[in-house]
Amino acid sequence: KFVFVAILVLAVTQMVVQLVFFLHLGDEATEKQKNASFIFMAGTFMIVLVGSIWALSNMNYNMMQMSPTQKENYMTSRSELAF
Repeated sequence: KFVFVAILVLAVTQMVVQLVFFLHLGDEATEKQKNASFIFMAGTFMIVLVGSIWALSNMNYNMMQMSPTQKENYMTSRSELAF
């Protein structure tokens, strides 16, 4: 529970830092610029989040049908192809 809360706090802190320093949502930004930057950030965040969940669930679905030995053999054969 503590680790989850710590990661959540760090994620929110990172989001605020990026909004202020990288997307320039300081005092000089107009309301329209602030909204556009926030919507872009939220959209990018959702694409990364949904894509990660989709990829991991797809990998879980494909790999859970194998026995541990089959998984090991599959991963070994795939790693040999990559190198």
